[in-house]
Amino acid sequence: MIYTNLACDGNMMTFPYLKETYDLPGFYIDVPYEKSKESVGYVAGQLREMKHFLEEMTGEQIPEQEVAKAVSNSKKASAYYRKQLALRKDHDPVTTMTNELYAIFMCHLLSGSKEAVKYTKLLLEDVKKAPKEDSLHVLWMHIMPFLQEPVRDVFNYSDHIHISACDFVADGFQPVSEEDPYEAMAKKMVYSIYNGNVDQRIQMAEQLAKETDADGGILFAHWGCKGTLGVSNLIKHSLESEGIPTMILDGDGCNPANTSDGQVSTRLQAFVEMLEEGREEKKHDTLCMYVNIRR
Repeated sequence: MIYTNLACDGNMMTFPYLKETYDLPGFYIDVPYEKSKESVGYVAGQLREMKHFLEEMTGEQIPEQEVAKAVSNSKKASAYYRKQLALRKDHDPVTTMTNELYAIFMCHLLSGSKEAVKYTKLLLEDVKKAPKEDSLHVLWMHIMPFLQEPVRDVFNYSDHIHISACDFVADGFQPVSEEDPYEAMAKKMVYSIYNGNVDQRIQMAEQLAKETDADGGILFAHWGCKGTLGVSNLIKHSLESEGIPTMILDGDGCNPANTSDGQVSTRLQAFVEMLEEGREEKKHDTLCMYVNIRR
């Protein structure tokens, strides 16, 4: 069993418990809170040790060229993802909550695989072909409650509202430039938006919102994630101070029965209406400015 303290406090209880319960050999990756060159070097050393651990457990050698190839695939996937992100202002591909969930799988569980490269390349082609619609653009933050019916009703196959970016996915597809594959992987972990203080999460959200011309943002506050619950109001305040209306949507990403569908539906519909009104006000202000300039 391999686990880390990155992103979720629950890791430090769940995985040791499972390791002891099932009497499994384990390897723990300690990611320091501080984002620094020293932290990257420290994690890179652990990843080298992890390779030896895997070789010992499986009885198979992992060639260094395969490690380098995985990081190379990660770089290619990141480049494709960034290209499609830059096109999101003027292209509105069909989105679903499940599609966005698949993206999380690709940039985390399958990061470095040839499938991740294929996925991002096809995604780029889909975005290029998608027309520009007069629809709302939403920045999604944190995980996807893809099982919650009222959330699916709003976003699945909609030509009225689109998820233009998700910070969880964008973080997974962050570019890496180091030549050493272990340092490249380590830097991706150390500089994850889910490591350290909330500043990097806020910066990422603001950057994605501006890049995709988002009309608003939705932060899904999964009830089991203390880290997100604790910083949700800070993120909301920071985005709204930049002119990006933001909704904190409380819920359970694992069990939709823990959240009232009626309440989720009411809050989402009200938020969408608010975004529509905000867009109309922007159009009116733009028209007035144009008329004044003509005069």
